[in-house]
Amino acid sequence: SISHKVGCSDISWVMGQLAHLQFISNLTLMINHSQAIWSDYFHITSFINYVRI
Repeated sequence: SISHKVGCSDISWVMGQLAHLQFISNLTLMINHSQAIWSDYFHITSFINYVRI
């Protein structure tokens, strides 16, 4: 029936939106994580340079 069709497409649309949001949140986490790694790296290298002097 038509209503069943609409229900299925609504569900798939919602699932698609959820997957999209999940992808964005994963990407954001990755970016935040890499920024943390870079800041750690800079702290370590600046500390090493400081010790070397």
